[in-house]
Amino acid sequence: MSKEHSWGWCKRLVFGLLVALVPVMFGLGMWQLQRAEHKQQILERWDTSSQTLYELPVLSSDSAENDGRSVALQGQLLPERFFFLDNRVRQGQAGYEVLVVLDVKASPQYALLNLGWLAANPDRTQLPKVELPDGYVDVAGRLLTPVSGFTLSKVPRPSGWPQRIQQIDLADISAVLELELYPQVVRMDAPLLTDIQVGWAAVNMPPERHIGYAFQWFMMSCALVVCLIVFGWRRERIAIQLIAGSANLTGQGDK
Repeated sequence: MSKEHSWGWCKRLVFGLLVALVPVMFGLGMWQLQRAEHKQQILERWDTSSQTLYELPVLSSDSAENDGRSVALQGQLLPERFFFLDNRVRQGQAGYEVLVVLDVKASPQYALLNLGWLAANPDRTQLPKVELPDGYVDVAGRLLTPVSGFTLSKVPRPSGWPQRIQQIDLADISAVLELELYPQVVRMDAPLLTDIQVGWAAVNMPPERHIGYAFQWFMMSCALVVCLIVFGWRRERIAIQLIAGSANLTGQGDK
């Protein structure tokens, strides 16, 4: 294969990749705008929500429509079977968020509660000691739909309780507990246990930052479109020059 032929295939490959990347980048920009709108809705609910729900709301197809809503529930905590959400840092100190299951009173539903942050033991092999209250408890907090992060592989789940987890996967937790959990987590407004710290930011990233990321994706998409136009224009010019050159050679041959 000649160098000219190889270079031609490289150009076609690059051109094809650029064409494929344009809709991908545009789609990422639109996704960031959707995230910005969702975060803005959460902030509005967080600031203006004056009505507290005294039962878990019935969800439609989208559980995120209730993110930020205030709920007050009564029920019993499942003893022993709770989780430590790992790698939670506050003020530079490593710790866990304590996740427990509430058997909601007068309801067949179970809700996962995030009690708050607890400092980790310097010895990573030792989990903190947590004593859950017996009997019925009153809890109040905000609903939040957990977002599962990216993991390279499935981490083997240890035996025994409590368990350390890396992210909140409600489907996985439901399977382990053999219970059907409500598809949102309740973040507590006030500490239920001593040494637990609450206090949550309404959103982990403000809408303005999502809009900024969307602008970057759109600008990169536009830059690729410009590259494609320039690439196509240069290719057309080369093609015209080749046709003109062939015509000249044909004319000289006829003479």
